[in-house]
Amino acid sequence: MMLDRVISGEGRGKRRLWAACGECGEAEPTLRCRDQDCLGGQMFCRRCILLRHAALPLHWVEEWDGRKFTRRGLKEIGLRVQLGHAPLEAGPGLPGHNRGAICAFRTTANKDFVVLHTNGIHNVAVDYCGCGRSEEARDQLLDACWWPATPMDPQTCCTFTLLRHFHTLNTLGKVSGYDYYRSLELLTDNTGNVKLPDRRRPFMRCAREWRNIQLFKRAGRAHDPGGIEGTEDGGLSLFCHACPQPQINLPENWRDEPASTAFKYFLHLGQDANFRLRGRLVSSDAKDPTLGQGLAYFVNKIPYTEHIKNYVNQDEISSCSGFAAMFLANLKRVKGLRTSGVGGVTCTRHNMWRANGMGDLQKGERYCNMDWVLASSMRNCEILYVIFTYDIACQYYKNFWDRMRKLPQYLHLNIPPSNLFFYVPNFHLPPHKDDCHGPFSLHFAPGVGMSNGEGIEQNWENSNGAASQTKQMGPGSRQDTLDDILGAHNYRKTLALRRILLKRMIEALKEGVKHRRALDAFTAGLESAEEGLTARWEKEEREWQQDKSKPCPYRVIRKGTSLIFKWRRLTSISGKTMKDIELELAKEEFEVTASNVQVVHESSRSMFVVMGLEIEEAQRVLDFDVRAKKAATTYQELEFQKRRNELKRKIDRFRTLQDIYMPALRDELQPEQAALLKTNAKKEVESIKLFLPSALSSNKRANACAPGVSDIEERLRLGEATDALETLRDGLRMRTVTNCFKIENITGQRSNTRAQGIQHQIDVKIHSAKVRYRYAREAYAALVGPGPWANLLQVLGDEDVRALNERALTTEEKAEEERMRDGGLLNELASGGVAAAGVVVTGEGRRTLSWIWYTGAAGGMGEGEQSAAANEALRAEWCKGMARAARWREEIILLEEEMRRSITSAEYMAGKWEERARWRAAAEVDAGGALAAELAEGLAGYAYEHASTARVRVGVLRAAWAEVREKAKIVLDGLDSGNLVDVTVATRVETDENESGDHGMYEELHD
Repeated sequence: MMLDRVISGEGRGKRRLWAACGECGEAEPTLRCRDQDCLGGQMFCRRCILLRHAALPLHWVEEWDGRKFTRRGLKEIGLRVQLGHAPLEAGPGLPGHNRGAICAFRTTANKDFVVLHTNGIHNVAVDYCGCGRSEEARDQLLDACWWPATPMDPQTCCTFTLLRHFHTLNTLGKVSGYDYYRSLELLTDNTGNVKLPDRRRPFMRCAREWRNIQLFKRAGRAHDPGGIEGTEDGGLSLFCHACPQPQINLPENWRDEPASTAFKYFLHLGQDANFRLRGRLVSSDAKDPTLGQGLAYFVNKIPYTEHIKNYVNQDEISSCSGFAAMFLANLKRVKGLRTSGVGGVTCTRHNMWRANGMGDLQKGERYCNMDWVLASSMRNCEILYVIFTYDIACQYYKNFWDRMRKLPQYLHLNIPPSNLFFYVPNFHLPPHKDDCHGPFSLHFAPGVGMSNGEGIEQNWENSNGAASQTKQMGPGSRQDTLDDILGAHNYRKTLALRRILLKRMIEALKEGVKHRRALDAFTAGLESAEEGLTARWEKEEREWQQDKSKPCPYRVIRKGTSLIFKWRRLTSISGKTMKDIELELAKEEFEVTASNVQVVHESSRSMFVVMGLEIEEAQRVLDFDVRAKKAATTYQELEFQKRRNELKRKIDRFRTLQDIYMPALRDELQPEQAALLKTNAKKEVESIKLFLPSALSSNKRANACAPGVSDIEERLRLGEATDALETLRDGLRMRTVTNCFKIENITGQRSNTRAQGIQHQIDVKIHSAKVRYRYAREAYAALVGPGPWANLLQVLGDEDVRALNERALTTEEKAEEERMRDGGLLNELASGGVAAAGVVVTGEGRRTLSWIWYTGAAGGMGEGEQSAAANEALRAEWCKGMARAARWREEIILLEEEMRRSITSAEYMAGKWEERARWRAAAEVDAGGALAAELAEGLAGYAYEHASTARVRVGVLRAAWAEVREKAKIVLDGLDSGNLVDVTVATRVETDENESGDHGMYEELHD
């Protein structure tokens, strides 16, 4: 139906549309204008359609020839465009032409005059005004919102609408000028039968001039009496509203902030190189100069190039393993290139490019380039402390200040060496040597919050879309294009701060309380075994922060398999294993026998319960083995049947004892349940229910069981849960060591296959212990009910079955694991976490230690080499937990400060634009002159528009953040006082899946 409706539009449509001219009523007109700003398909005569399009000269019209429509330009049917006079201005006009004014002294533009618009390439007949009020042709075209390709005798123009359209697509979608112009050609003629004028080069020139003028306009250079010539280096860049900016968004006494909260005013910078943004050896600086040398994000090329000439033969290869190969690779494939890439600097908290924070690289990632770019981006920086991240910071910091002294005086940094802290971004740190992990990790750095240092990598993802187009450009065009793209990125990030900071604060309020609770629980478990232990570890950590030459408290030194240690219990309800309890029961029964009390049966009550527990365990093992062999061979089926027969005999013996020690059981069960007590019940033995006391309600249990049977099961279930938990921990420790040994020593398919077999056996042991614990805990809970014991023997989820060095799966990883399990690609032995070796692992900032390591029967405070290893592992994990809790608390404080700064920055910009509205006019008056009225009004109008926008943004930010800022105070008070408070935030975060630099999975892994 829709197809028929659309295809009918290829004809004249309903008779009412073409029976008479829609303006004058002339019969059967032949022209119409549709698919544009003109609504509907009404047809007009030639005279009337020209009258209607006197002010719309860039529409396409269609002419009916009796069989079909043919597309026409308005020039073809007689329209001429008079510049310098309003199209609808009162005037004599021309009969049958248009109702606008025609200049009596008009001059004709070039006969091949072409205007590029968003709907195609138009040939236009243009007349310039030549009367006394006339201006230059260039100015008349600009007044018509047509941008001339040349200042003298222009032959090509681009409409402002087209330039804005291309500008947006280029900066956001990275659409190249070539592709955009090709789209204009196809919009004009998609048949290939019409020869179109080639105006691609004029279009590229117009686009480049447009983007340059827009940079100056938005930076307020038209309002400054100094004009374009007075623009300082970096003056066209957008500063980060959330970063600390003295004289803009910091309080007057910010330098006097106490040391405990001075981190609020730290500046977070990150540096990196990108070898995707290359530039071919095309054109030259003389033929293609930049239009804004050093005025935006690129450094001033002239002094920069002179500096680089002094280091022609400088090569630096990283001394940190894993990076040397990368550096060598970056030195290759530079033939035919003017620039092998770029080096850049951003603020890592908000991913905004720094002014003069980018420079071209000539041959790899050399210090001489990166030093200049960093110093240039920090020029005149007044911030007292800087957190600096770089993927090779462990090498880069060496001799850094010596290299800085070799730079020109105006680039020397204003901060003392002790106030510049070097770190490696979170994602880049694990491949470094273990020696780098502690000193250069943001996870262990006081005052950095949850900064991950990876923001610049996300920025490259955004800018790399322009790599293919900028690689082919001359040096000036390339730099101007990248400057513009970087500025557009900063503007969009400024607008996104409302959503990004809100999202981060909501998360920080939750994670801050969560990690503090985890730390308190861990600390309580450790202190119950040895009082003052965590205080000693905390002191060691503080000392290490002051002197990094001391042993790193976050690092565990592995010696062979010393991590396979046995742990003495920290805290336990009974402090006894199942065998201990069995021994106690046997002694108690012996005492009963020794006191001449008559023994009625050979098998005691405890033997009866123990037999039931053993049968349950055998059932679970058999059931697992059967399900693991879905396509079992005949031999395997035979083995299963033998095991079933043996288990059936044990169950028969158990039923005999059950009649003795649970004599009234049949009376308490439903008929269908009681049928299962028959020895000939037709059911797989591994699924036969035994009906131990824990399977009954308290009333039924009291009626069905002989005295003392329930108490015996209660004691044995506690021991069973304790044993299962210890077995689970043993398996997890074994898995950790096996994985490390395999990674370090096993190579080759044959050896790896054998190692996988061993790992599978360990996984089976872990799974069996997990299931056994769950059954034992459930039974114990049924017997004793809720109580303090549940704080020690907690519910064991799959995500809790993790080794000390494993993190929980992310949401995306859980979904992927579930999908693979549903597809039969993953069995139930899959790990509940992701293992990693080294001091720092991915996701360290959100990782929590599983409760199994510090509650229940956890341990590690014994003596000997193995317990020393346990102590060391616990210390490292406790210190990491303390660091995570501290970082999340700092994150809340930082986010609150960043919200305040963002609001203050918007207020500052509103006031700045209000001042700019009067700057130039006041300067002209002081000089004894006056601005033209239209210029003064334009300057004021543009300034007040921006001031109004900034004022509105202030209100929007305050409203969006009001709730979370209030909740942040409550959470911080709780964290500082120890009275933790969970808060709920009603404010919803708007989702933007395409927003660069805010990828959930990426941040979750790298924080």
